[in-house]
Parts: sequence; C-alpha cells; structure tokens
Amino acid sequence: MRKSMMLLVLGVSSPLALPAAAQEDGAASSSIVHSIVGGVLAHDTGPLTYPVEDGVDINGEVQFTPFGFEEWGWIGAPRPHLGGTVSTSGDTSQIYGGLTWGIELLDGITLDGSAGLMAHNGNTGAFDPDRRSLGSRVLFRFSLEAGYRFAEHHGISLYASHSSHAGWFDDDNAGLEDVGVRYHYYFGQ
Repeated sequence: MRKSMMLLVLGVSSPLALPAAAQEDGAASSSIVHSIVGGVLAHDTGPLTYPVEDGVDINGEVQFTPFGFEEWGWIGAPRPHLGGTVSTSGDTSQIYGGLTWGIELLDGITLDGSAGLMAHNGNTGAFDPDRRSLGSRVLFRFSLEAGYRFAEHHGISLYASHSSHAGWFDDDNAGLEDVGVRYHYYFGQ
C-alpha cells in the first residue's frame, strides 16, 4: 500500500517541475501540463453496480494540454490524462489513462467527461464475497465531472467514474465505480 501511494504521488507530481524549469530558462511560459488534480473518493459506490468493496480512495491525475494537430480536429480538443486511485482499505486500486473533453458552461462552471483504459490490482478470478470480481486486468474507464473554477488557477469538482469491460473480455463484468470531490490546479488558461 505504501509503495503504491509513493508511486502515485511521484507519478502525479513529477510533471509539475516542467513548467517551472521552462520559466527559469526563459522559455515560453506555456506548459505541457494543463492541470493537476487530486481528490478523495468513496470506493465502489454504484449506482450502475452494486457495492461489494468499501472505503476511501485517494485520487491523483495529470491532465496535459489539448492536442494541437489539425488532423485531430474531428475529435474536438481533448486533454490526454494519466492518473491513479489508491484504495486506503486495501481493496482494488488502479492506474489509468485516456482523453478528457471539457467545456465551460457559465462563468467558472465546468463540465468534463473522459474515456480511456485502466489497469487494476483487484480480483479477476473466482467469486469472493469481499472483493469485486472484474474479470479482466484491463478495463474501459469513463468519468463525468462538474466543477467550479475560481481565482484563475483553482477549481473544485464533483466527480464520478465507472470502469468495466462491457463483456468484451470475459463473462464476469461486475464493474467498479467511485464518486467524490476533486481539487484542480490549472496552469495558465
């Protein structure tokens, strides 16, 4: 557990040095990092799945600046992201990556959605009444997030994620869902 937590903290915080290093060298102030995100989530909550595991998860994520390639224009302007969620009760933890699309609805009100893949350390085998059986080590992952951005660089949001394999990789497809609150630090606009 401590090793997983250390790897999550290092993975999320290491890109933070990039904007500072660029500014010290007199380079442009734009960053490859759009935002860093951290949160506290309720583990395995539903509503699309029934809760089996419980506890609190610590979540960390890095979102990178959107693609700037014209040939990718047909998918909008997604932000690539990498993150992880560590179960503090020793249940299923995960690392994930994918793309996040976001809009600002009103002054400061944001709505984000993401799609990608996740890998986890949970049960993939036989039924265990205390562990969610996910059938496959790699799952599809989707999230929705509604938030408020304030003071230019800060934001707070309500967050929900769902991971499953939709029956593509195995018959067992219990899925895993987390909900919670996340804090965002934005670099630039």
